[in-house]
Amino acid sequence: MAWGKKAGVDDLLQKLTNPKTAKSLYVMSTRSISDSDFFKSLGVDGATAIAELLKTNQSLTTVSLSRNQIGDEGLEKLAMGLSENAQSGVKVLNVTEVGISGTGLDHLAMLVEKESCSLSTIQLSFNALESATSTFFDALAKNKSVTKLQLKECKLNDQHVAALSAALKQNTALIEIDLADNELTQSSCASLAEGLRENKTLKILRINNNKSQDEGAVLLADVLATNNTTLTYLDMGNNGLTSVGMTPLLKAQSLTQLHLFNNKLGEGLSDLLPALVANSVIETFGIGANQLHETLSVTMLDALHSHPSLKTLEMGGNTLGKEGHEALDKLKEANRGLDVAVDKNAQNEDGSFQQ
Repeated sequence: MAWGKKAGVDDLLQKLTNPKTAKSLYVMSTRSISDSDFFKSLGVDGATAIAELLKTNQSLTTVSLSRNQIGDEGLEKLAMGLSENAQSGVKVLNVTEVGISGTGLDHLAMLVEKESCSLSTIQLSFNALESATSTFFDALAKNKSVTKLQLKECKLNDQHVAALSAALKQNTALIEIDLADNELTQSSCASLAEGLRENKTLKILRINNNKSQDEGAVLLADVLATNNTTLTYLDMGNNGLTSVGMTPLLKAQSLTQLHLFNNKLGEGLSDLLPALVANSVIETFGIGANQLHETLSVTMLDALHSHPSLKTLEMGGNTLGKEGHEALDKLKEANRGLDVAVDKNAQNEDGSFQQ
């Protein structure tokens, strides 16, 4: 019997009312038996049943409904249940890949806008939210509980990020936002820059696998260099960046972790290196899959023998070749505090190196 049918829901309710199991609820698709129900183990009926309990339950801290197709109606029921419980203890709501649309996100605003909202983490990734209005983001502006917001691969566009960025100007709670794998351009970076200009709490921002380009990176770098000293972690991997966009980011003195995997640095390394060497705060630098093959990898590694702050250098996806591995050995000897991550398959099984 799969979740969402009467026996499954009854079993779920019984677990929620048992003090031994009521602290954390994980309703995963693996609880279903048949393949046809694999992603449908908890439906709207199941979500409705949970919502009824959420109206009064004070001990539950985590509700994870990932990969259960509760849809917009199911999420609305959950939001209503939590909204009616001023003493709710739920901190984490995971509704990743649950078949909601922008309508579902709008429904969630009724909970987020309440002063009694207890949520600290909202996971919404892998839902098609392109039809969402600004309602949810408007509600975030004054929310004081949500610190982590995950919106990875949600078909969000520049207009959505403009609404989120407007909220960032007022929000004093958010610490981490994930906007990876959406449809964001340099316009989103312009909006985020305006939001970050006034925001004083956000520390982690992931916008990898978008279309920011150099122009977007420069816009963010400008505000980080002049107006924002809070953001410490930025991921702009796979955004079509060259040295033109990367170099200014290295001048942002608040960033201790900068991830730029799968961009287009290549020969632009000569322009970027002076900024990297001069940066005395960066601890993790991800520059994997950036066309730094062989000779260019040697140039990178040779420049870091005495870097004052760098602890982790991610170089995977760049073929070092024989000379690159020799340079890596020298770097390890000269800078024992630096961990360099490279592809294991850059070296052939017979001990030779890829050329």
